[in-house]
Amino acid sequence: MALAPFSFDLLIFPSQGNSDGPESCAQKESAFPFPHTTPPNLSGSFRPGAASTLPRSPFRGRKRRQQKALEEHYGRPGAAQGTSACPQLRLLTLVETGTRAVIAAAFGPYRTAETALVRHVLPQLRPGMLCLADRGFSGRALWRQAAGTGADLLWRVRGDRILPCLKALPDGSYLSALYASARHRRQDRGGIRVRVIDYRLAGVADAEPMYRLVTTLLDPTSAPAVELAALYHERWQAEIVLGEIKVTLPGQHLILRSRRPDLVEQEVYGLLLAHFALRQLMLQASAQAGCDPDTLSFLHAVQVVRRHLPLHGALSPSPGPPAGHAHPG
Repeated sequence: MALAPFSFDLLIFPSQGNSDGPESCAQKESAFPFPHTTPPNLSGSFRPGAASTLPRSPFRGRKRRQQKALEEHYGRPGAAQGTSACPQLRLLTLVETGTRAVIAAAFGPYRTAETALVRHVLPQLRPGMLCLADRGFSGRALWRQAAGTGADLLWRVRGDRILPCLKALPDGSYLSALYASARHRRQDRGGIRVRVIDYRLAGVADAEPMYRLVTTLLDPTSAPAVELAALYHERWQAEIVLGEIKVTLPGQHLILRSRRPDLVEQEVYGLLLAHFALRQLMLQASAQAGCDPDTLSFLHAVQVVRRHLPLHGALSPSPGPPAGHAHPG
């Protein structure tokens, strides 16, 4: 099983604090049914005209406090002039490339580094899995933590990273080691044994001069370099999930509608659960059809489920009978 961690940012709808009463607040909340997206110039759309006179509402102060809480908790990225229009959070997911299902996730404020978030999802790795990762996760400490789970690793590193050749292998790869520092490398002390695969993509437009992978799979017979190089590019399957979560599932570009940090967290988990449920449904459908799940259309699955949702309305469970009493026959 191949898995890939990747991160992206989600916009949070800003609470501008410019509503003048509960009526306008209610209009804004009901104008866009879930999933909630907002046109860029919505702010102020429901403000009364200059001649209107309404009593000052406590909603204004509350919304300003909510706005401040969101900004303080998640932060805003920089922009050409000042900061962006919306607070943002950073979401990192661990994706199974075969089914494109998200099996683990971590998120936090926009300023949180990917290398900090990935530490929360690495414990979900298990023996028998193969984890693919790009250059942003190539630190020695992360490698040690991920390898400690028993999963195999195939990670890309920078092409200029110094990885001494300790033993050349017949398939063109070689054995090397990851060291804590240049001093440790010179003394050959405390190195973590890895296998290095350097390759080029001939005839591919915009390809980089060289790609470098490191892996825990040290045997070139059971894991040839050519096969691992081809397998690494399956990591891009995970990038498709980005579009599914941010655009396909909500129907438009996603903007989280919650106005409190705890509700934003709840909304993110709801979004991930909905995506997982759809991917599980697609896996069952592919098993019945005898095809690969990544050949099925996620958009079509979303459309089918939406058409059938009115037929499966959720009802609150009825209270059970008192203890010791049976239902009437």
